[in-house]
Amino acid sequence: MEMKRLIGMGLVSLLGMGLLSGCPTSGTTTPDVPTASSLKGKVMFQGTGKSGLTVRLKRYDGANWATIDTTSTTANDGSYSFKDLANGNYQAFYDDKGEVVSAADVNTAGAYVTDPKEVSSTQGSTPTIDFDVYWPVNPNPTPNAAFNVNQSFSWAPNPNASGAEYQVLVADSGKSGLWSSGWSSANSVAWNGNRGTETNSPTGTEVAGGSYFYQIKFRKAGGTYGGGNFYGQTKWIPFTFSR
Repeated sequence: MEMKRLIGMGLVSLLGMGLLSGCPTSGTTTPDVPTASSLKGKVMFQGTGKSGLTVRLKRYDGANWATIDTTSTTANDGSYSFKDLANGNYQAFYDDKGEVVSAADVNTAGAYVTDPKEVSSTQGSTPTIDFDVYWPVNPNPTPNAAFNVNQSFSWAPNPNASGAEYQVLVADSGKSGLWSSGWSSANSVAWNGNRGTETNSPTGTEVAGGSYFYQIKFRKAGGTYGGGNFYGQTKWIPFTFSR
C-alpha cells in the first residue's frame, strides 16, 4: 500500500510539472495558412466579414497582371487564404461577373481589386490583404430611370477607395461600351449622347434612344484601371435613354 501511495504521488507531481509526454506546459496554436508562400485576408461589408464570396488572385508576370487559376471562398468571418503560391506580387479581388442592379439601394461594389502584396517562400509572416466592398453609390439615374441627352450622371464617392478617380461607362444590352468619360476625382459628369472613349465631349455617332446600362469605375489616382493599384466598379445599372 505504501508503494502504491508513493507511485501515485509521483504521477501527480509529474503531471503538475508538465513533464509527462503529451502534456505541454502551455497551449499551442496552428495558423490558418502556412507562413511561407501564403496570402490571407478578409472581405468585409461596412466593416463586417462577408461570407460565401469567391476571392481570386492576380499575379504580375513581369509585363501584365494576369488572373491565376485558384480561388478561395470567404468563411463566416469573411476570411480567405491561399497557400503554395509562386514567389511574386499578388492582388486579391472580388468580381460579381456582371450582375445587374434592380433595386434603388446600390450599396455594394460589383468588383474590387486591391493594391498588390509580395509573396515569398522565405517570408517571415503571411501577407494580409483586407478590403471592404461596401459602397453606398446613390446613383443618378437610379436603376431603370429615364435619362435625357446632356443630363449628368452622378454618384457618391467610394468610402473604401480614398483618393480615387472615377469614370462613367455606358454600354448596350450586350455590355459593349458606347461611351466612357474621362477619369476625374469629380463625382458627376454630363453626357451629350455621342459615342467616344475616355472623353467628356465625345464626337462619335449619336446613340439612339432606348434601354442601356451604365457603371461607375474607380481607380487609384494616377494609376491605371487594370494595373498594379486598387480599382473596381459598381454593378451594372440599367437606364432608359431619350433624345
